[in-house]
Amino acid sequence: VGGEVFFVETLAPGRLARGEVFAFTEIAWEFALRHGGHLIARERFTLDPTDDSTATLRVPFATGYYASCYVISDRVPPEHPVWRAIHDLSSDTALVGTSRLVAGGSTIKILAADSIALTRTLRAIRTLLADILPPLRASSDGSPISSPTEPATETAARK
Repeated sequence: VGGEVFFVETLAPGRLARGEVFAFTEIAWEFALRHGGHLIARERFTLDPTDDSTATLRVPFATGYYASCYVISDRVPPEHPVWRAIHDLSSDTALVGTSRLVAGGSTIKILAADSIALTRTLRAIRTLLADILPPLRASSDGSPISSPTEPATETAARK
């Protein structure tokens, strides 16, 4: 009670410039989020590029970039219009979905065509949420975040 979280976890398909797309043996991913002592979200999956476990990351984009975001704040209730605005960020290069958690927050899922589309979408989400959660206006080093319409640089895309 009283705390807020904006948490983002991303998954890239590999080093595309080197032709290393889904060139890993296995990824085991596990995440649990508790709020007020209660489990409100859990993600668990294993990705193996030799079976169909990566299929949802490869359609509609052959080299899909994935992000999972969690927003915990009493200032952004499920009925807040920002959720529609975030959902409406879906485009030809990024699919965006939002869901309410069982208590205390929401989740945002993104599947993007490439690192630039993912970075641009994450910036747009952060900009939309920063109107409600002002600390999101600064990056982790304290500098202002750039506009979601600015092209992402290669350095920004790797963050």
